[in-house]
Amino acid sequence: MDLENIADASPVVSSDNSPNDSFINLLPVAACICNTSGVIKNINQKAVELFGNSFSTSIGTPISEHFKLYNAKNACVTDYSLTSLSDGIDKTIELTFQNKDFPIILKSSIATIKNEAGSTIICFEDITDAVRAQQALLESEHRYQELISSLEREIENSTAELKNKNEALQRSEERYHKMVDEVEDYAILLLDKEGLIQNWNKGAEKIKGYSEAEIIGKNFRLFYLPEDQASKLPERLIEHARSSGKAVHEGWRMRKNGTRFWASVVITALHDENGGVIGFAKVTRDLTDKKLAEDKLKRYAEELKFQNSELQQFAYVASHDLQEPLRKIKTFSDLLISKYENALDEEGRNMLLRMQVASDRMKVLITDLLNYSRISKMLDKTLVNTGKEVEDVLIDLDTSIRDKKAIINIKQLYPIYGNSTQIRQLFQNLISNALKFSKPDVTPSIDISARIVHGYETDFKLPDEKLQNQFQYIEVSDNGIGFEQQYAEKIFQVFQRLHGREEYKGSGIGLSIVQKVVESHNGYIKAEGKPGEGATFKILLPF
Repeated sequence: MDLENIADASPVVSSDNSPNDSFINLLPVAACICNTSGVIKNINQKAVELFGNSFSTSIGTPISEHFKLYNAKNACVTDYSLTSLSDGIDKTIELTFQNKDFPIILKSSIATIKNEAGSTIICFEDITDAVRAQQALLESEHRYQELISSLEREIENSTAELKNKNEALQRSEERYHKMVDEVEDYAILLLDKEGLIQNWNKGAEKIKGYSEAEIIGKNFRLFYLPEDQASKLPERLIEHARSSGKAVHEGWRMRKNGTRFWASVVITALHDENGGVIGFAKVTRDLTDKKLAEDKLKRYAEELKFQNSELQQFAYVASHDLQEPLRKIKTFSDLLISKYENALDEEGRNMLLRMQVASDRMKVLITDLLNYSRISKMLDKTLVNTGKEVEDVLIDLDTSIRDKKAIINIKQLYPIYGNSTQIRQLFQNLISNALKFSKPDVTPSIDISARIVHGYETDFKLPDEKLQNQFQYIEVSDNGIGFEQQYAEKIFQVFQRLHGREEYKGSGIGLSIVQKVVESHNGYIKAEGKPGEGATFKILLPF
């Protein structure tokens, strides 16, 4: 707005007369006319609307009494009228006016009216919305710039992170390919959907004999034997991997030089992001040595089975054919003694008696050998009442117990899952052994007891996996002649005796039978003894 032209066009008003500057009512903005002292001489309706109804009575009063103005630094400009009106210089400034409701931003234009009084016209234009819109725009631009900067930083960070990940992925892929290439114990191949070979590592070259240049692009079926190719085994494995995700197979394969090797093969299907099969990973391991060892072990097992069958046949022969001549020797020697006793001299009779003793010992030996051989095979298993089996043994040994006036002490015994005949043999041999090796001037005392323990609670050296298992811990102790501890393992060997036949009868197989019964029940046994103080047999049987 050109206030200077408006002032030139206005009528000249005397400072002594009433203001007639009514032209300000024609202005589209709030306006007032002040003298050089800042006293209001006239106002228009726009000023009343802008500053409030109280401003309508402002004529004749200093302008500073009606409102306070603030500059851009929020400093109060109370001397506005005095400083701005006295210098006579036209100007346009922006000020903030605080009304009773809210602050507004004014664009104040000041111009001197060319009259005798030197009045000044002041126009006030409310630019609050424009200023605030501009501020909002600036704030929006600032926020936009901040957002752009933030996005740029995020993009920069994401780019750097992606770069680092790509570099790490590249290094990982390089290490993976290097690892695959360097592996020599496994043939690692990549096949396409049709089974054509795409890559080849050192292990494949070592196992199959082909160089990479010779094999890339060829079908993997060439590793299979002619009969397997004829039966479509390679194609069936591929289809199985395609439908099931993986195919596993073991069989003979062919090297480049025509030799065979036993291969363990795993073919795994590779899929794209949509689940479609794009190829196969094939890993082959040469297990020829393992296969040959298994075949050898299988042959040994078959041979052992045959030998066991032969042993069983021998046992049958021993139980019938070998004992029959012994019975005849015994019978004829008895006839000789009864019929020709008077005809024989003392030496002849002694020879016949020695022959009978030898035949009796041979019979016992054959019987014990048969018992020992039969324990090699575990018979039917049942829940065995151990206490009942011991009672039956005591009944069988009643004569020997009575003759020696032995004392048998039996504490708690627990059931055993096993073979009742073998369990009875175990206690029969241990008790009869204790009676046999008792001291002649001491009443035999035999203690039999048991308790349930964990493996780690015993003095046995057990495998780690059995330390937490529960066992029935059986002890059979006597007060007999005992033995030196250095012979604790020897006494379980077949035909091993620590004393002569003249002192103690027997075949030397009894404790071997005991050990074999324990082992056939997956148990453990050991012996402890002291010469002249007796022996203790400790047995662990699974509970």
